[in-house]
This record gives sequence, C-alpha cells and structure tokens, in this order.
Amino acid sequence: MYFYASNDDYFYQEVKQVSAQESYVYHCQSETCEVLGSRTKKSPYFLIQDNGYVVVNILEKKFQNLSFSQYLRVEDQDTFALFIKKEPLYDGGNGSFDLYSYEQEKVIPLENNGENDETIFKKLSNSLVFRNQIYDGASSVLKGFDQIFDSHLNLVNDENYVYGISEDGSLILAPLYENFFAGGLNKSGYLDLKQFSKFNSTYEVSYTSPLYLSIQSFIYDENMEEKILYYLAVDQDNVLKLYTLDGEELASLESWSDKKNVCMGDHPTFSEEYELEITIGDGESNGKKYRYNFETKQLSMEELEYAVCTK
Repeated sequence: MYFYASNDDYFYQEVKQVSAQESYVYHCQSETCEVLGSRTKKSPYFLIQDNGYVVVNILEKKFQNLSFSQYLRVEDQDTFALFIKKEPLYDGGNGSFDLYSYEQEKVIPLENNGENDETIFKKLSNSLVFRNQIYDGASSVLKGFDQIFDSHLNLVNDENYVYGISEDGSLILAPLYENFFAGGLNKSGYLDLKQFSKFNSTYEVSYTSPLYLSIQSFIYDENMEEKILYYLAVDQDNVLKLYTLDGEELASLESWSDKKNVCMGDHPTFSEEYELEITIGDGESNGKKYRYNFETKQLSMEELEYAVCTK
C-alpha cells in the first residue's frame, strides 16, 4: 500500500502512482489486509486492519501496532479513532467507546462504562463534543456534562452542555441542560434555563447572554442542523421576546404565565426565507399564531379558533 500527500490532503493507493514521488510504503502481513476509512483524508494518519490494527503516520513515515484486548473493534474518524467497547443500543447510536489520539499516540478514556450507557459525538466547528447518556427504551437521561475537545483532542471544557453553534462557529453552551420537550411540545411555564454563553474558536467565553426569567427555545437553521439563529426568552419584564444570538431584541410577543407554552418542539427550525412562525397557547383557551417578518421587521398576530399546546 502506498501513502502520500498532495495539496494538504493525504491519500493511499494499492498501486504506486507516477505522480506520487514521495510516498510511504506499507507491506501487508495478511491476505485480508485493508485500510479502514477513506482513501482521502485531511490528517496524515491511516488505520489498517492487518493481523490486528496498525496506524500509519505519513509525515513521519512510520507505523505503529495497536495492542488492546478490552475493545470489540476500532473505527477510523480521520483525526482519531473510536475504540468500540460495545455496539449501539439503538439504530443510529454510537455505542460506548474510548478515543485513540493518532497525534498523541494514546487512548483517551470516556465516561461511558455503564451497561445501558451510550456515547454520542458531534464535530462542531473546530471542536469535538461528546455526550454520555443512559439509554433505556424510548427515553434517555444525560450522564454528566458534555466533554468538549479541541482538534488535537485536548479536553477544553467539561462543565457545560452544548446546544449548537452560532453563525461564526462559536459553541452555544450553558451549565444546565434543558431539552425543551415534554409530551411532544415545549414545556409550559418558566424553564430552568435562564442564560447561555458563546465559546469561541480559541475556547474562551466571548459572550454571555443577559439573565432571563426563562429561555423557552433556541431556533435552528433548517439547512444546518446544529446552527442556532435566534432564541425565545421571557425577559425580566415577564414578556416573551424574540432575540438574535447577540441579545438584540427583534420582537415582543406577550406576557408569560405558568400555563403558557411555545408549540415548537425541542428542535424548531427556521425554514422560510424571511418569516418565522410562532404558536403560543395554554391548552385551554384559543391559541395565537405570531409571524415575524425579517424584511419588514414587523410582527403580526392571528387568534386561532381552537386551543393549542395541549398536553
């Protein structure tokens, strides 16, 4: 197998290319030898299964055998590997695993050792976010704070939960988790989440929101699942308002109460080019549908002929 670099990318071929002047050659030890992962990578590390697992480092032109027994298998993730402890408990899950840092040449244990625990991870901007949860049937409970690593797999924060990213790629985080979800609708009344912060590309808090009576919902970009565009919060004057992520007030909706509910679900998205729709109700009286137009900066309200946000 021939490994080489070209234009900041890294490649492997089973036959040497004429254009690949500088290459590293790995000689397989078994007939079932194969490279795990992509033929093209952004990192200079390739994972090979060959009578065990081997990591090839193109830059240093060397390879290293990985020796372990407590893991089921290894999975390449470009800049690191997942050392799988057990398979996922549900479709789409990541199971339980530890990290292996190609750069540091060591295993980084994660807190996911319970029988029903699952570890999920997301690549957000220049960060890796790992979340541990106890999965039990149709529901799950988070286990501890999220773990945030930089691109070199250095732990930079483990005292917050990550809700998404902002326009500039900053992480949106808070020291408590609110899933905004109950019975198929947002929770009624005043939620526990009252403030959030931005964690920038240098892993520093660059902004902290005002302290609200309650943050009711983040609103995400339909075309980018983790990108937060706006949020709804009950201000200190007890009025529900629409804000940008920088705390700019866009619209003032109505006074809040213990019974009121924003009927948007746990992950509402902004799908129109210029208009956001927000429905509010208490499950008893007729609901209200608000529309905010980003072009005209006008808020309109339609009273419905039926109750909404029922439990």
